[in-house]
Amino acid sequence: MAENKSARALLLHVIDVETEYNSAFAEDLKNVDEMDNCELRDYICDHEIMGYLNDIRCSGEETNLSPTQYSRNYEVDFVAYRIPGPKDIWVGWDYFYGGGKHSDPDAIEWLDTIKELSVTEKEVMIIEKTFSIIK
Repeated sequence: MAENKSARALLLHVIDVETEYNSAFAEDLKNVDEMDNCELRDYICDHEIMGYLNDIRCSGEETNLSPTQYSRNYEVDFVAYRIPGPKDIWVGWDYFYGGGKHSDPDAIEWLDTIKELSVTEKEVMIIEKTFSIIK
């Protein structure tokens, strides 16, 4: 199976953000370009920055795209995240949530399902009217 380049970009973004705030982490990081996605994910887990990756998973922007997977136990939305850089990259994935008190949507694999997105932004002015009855 080919390596998911969008997932790799997101994993590298997590590592870049952490190295910016933690110089000890940066010194420990070697040969990141030679690591595959599984090794990058293991590296992130070993260095206890999985929380940041989970924050990204939970903070995606809503999109107009339909989810590519469904579950009878969870709600599913297709969300997007912008990876900042010289050329911003937008990636999207199926975000599973809900499921009740014994559920664990965080355990559902999502990194391998990330897709690169094209995004068109336009500014829209919205006029909202509120009516009331005159007495």
